[in-house]
Order: sequence, then C-alpha cells, then structure tokens
Amino acid sequence: MAGVLLPFLKWFIGGTGSKGPKILNFLVRSPWSTIDIVGQINQPILFLSGLQDEMVPPSHMQMLYAKVASHNRECIFVEFPNGMHMDTWLAGGDRYWRTTQQFIENHVPEIKEHESCHDDKDIDGR
Repeated sequence: MAGVLLPFLKWFIGGTGSKGPKILNFLVRSPWSTIDIVGQINQPILFLSGLQDEMVPPSHMQMLYAKVASHNRECIFVEFPNGMHMDTWLAGGDRYWRTTQQFIENHVPEIKEHESCHDDKDIDGR
C-alpha cells in the first residue's frame, strides 16, 4: 500500500510484485501480505468496496475477492459507486446496512442466553 499511496516508494519497499531493490523493507514491521493468505480462508467473507476509495484501490479489493472466491463459495463482493475510504458506510446508505445485516444473519450463529451462561460455567470449571 505504501507504493500505491506514495508511488515513488514502490522502488524501495514492497512485496513480491513491486519493482526495485526493496531496500526499505527492513522498516516494515507488519508486511500484511493479505493476497498471500486470503486464499487459505474458508469462512464466509463479505467484501464491501467503495469504488472511490482513495487509499485502497478497488482493484486491490477485487484481486482479494477473486483469489478467495476461486475456492470459497461463501464470499460476497458488493460495490458502492460513491464510497470513499472513510465513508462507504454513509455513501452506501440502506443498501450497505441491509447487506451487512443479511450477511450476519446468514453466517453468524445466534447465541442464546442460556447457552452463553452454560459456556461461562464450563470456562470457570463450575
């Protein structure tokens, strides 16, 4: 991402796809090579992409989705034409929230109160 936000840095820092000697990579404490690990995820994933995102190019989100969707049918990709990095939730309006709610309802199991209390007792050993 440093090479995307500050293009001149692509010659000095980055992953396997970047050009140049990458001499500043020693400064990167958390390389976050998401593209290398996203294909290993088997859980459902919801990708919400603001197409006006000025920090994370929508093409990056599409690459991540393509990599995981090739083996994981529980992935959903939703684009929001006017969404920027910090306001996709606002620009997407009701559609954003309906999509999020539907994903949660379909993929997150509901924990009933009595199950939660029972689990706490197991953890405490009582």
